[in-house]
Amino acid sequence: MYVEGFGRPGLSTRLMVGLHYLKYAYDESVVARFLENPYWQYFSGFDFFQHEFPLDPSSLVMAGRVWNFDGNRKDEWLVVEANVRLKRQTYVSVNYMVSWEKLRGIEFPGIRRLRLHIDSDFSEPVGLGFSFMRGHTITRREDPPVMGNETSIGAWGYVKPSDRLRIEPTFNYGRSEHLQTGEEFYEGFIVRTRLNYQFTRELSLRLVVQYNDFGERWDIDPLLTYRLSPFSVFYIGTTYDYGNLDGLGEPDRNGSRIYYKENWKLSARQFFMKLQYLFQV
Repeated sequence: MYVEGFGRPGLSTRLMVGLHYLKYAYDESVVARFLENPYWQYFSGFDFFQHEFPLDPSSLVMAGRVWNFDGNRKDEWLVVEANVRLKRQTYVSVNYMVSWEKLRGIEFPGIRRLRLHIDSDFSEPVGLGFSFMRGHTITRREDPPVMGNETSIGAWGYVKPSDRLRIEPTFNYGRSEHLQTGEEFYEGFIVRTRLNYQFTRELSLRLVVQYNDFGERWDIDPLLTYRLSPFSVFYIGTTYDYGNLDGLGEPDRNGSRIYYKENWKLSARQFFMKLQYLFQV
């Protein structure tokens, strides 16, 4: 029971509700991202920018059950989680989930998953992060759905060579196979790099380059921003999507089609502009 004037000061209801919402809406990296996002801080009740997390992450046990409108049980779970904040803005989160789910009339008991999440801003110009997940997932695209064994690995970071330039590379790998037969459902990775350069206080460039191994696609998205004020902004950008259209190419002189093992071509392109202006009345 909380008693005013005794022990550690209590935390506001708005802060606790805000942090819980952000955690479930995003992921376990909310601790690190909270310190970099003024909008999240304002949403959680802070009027001034915070440089320290407002509470100490700790252990947590969560349980839940879901019914449909007919009163039939659809899902239930138990999650045990431990969060630790170390020196140099390093955060470690581990959780283990046991679950039961009923999907399309099929019961899936004994679902178990282990997650590990590490995020560290150990140096002002460099930050790193890592995530790992291994466990059971339901392959919902199959008909009927079946239980799979999934492994996912993620790594990310940022590098600030100068005050004007910030580079953010990310890597995500995923593999899933049938729990009993070992048949592969999918395997692939996505590599993405985001570059931000601040020419002046008003003018900035963002460039995103991504390769999707699942769909064999390259995406290149530059965006130029001119910011007159926090609420008056002009954007101009474009998107370039390249696909590996491997297969039969154009006929040669003899009328025979040529087979290309790799045939990268521009599959989609878009140009856009946006003006955001705040009118005061």
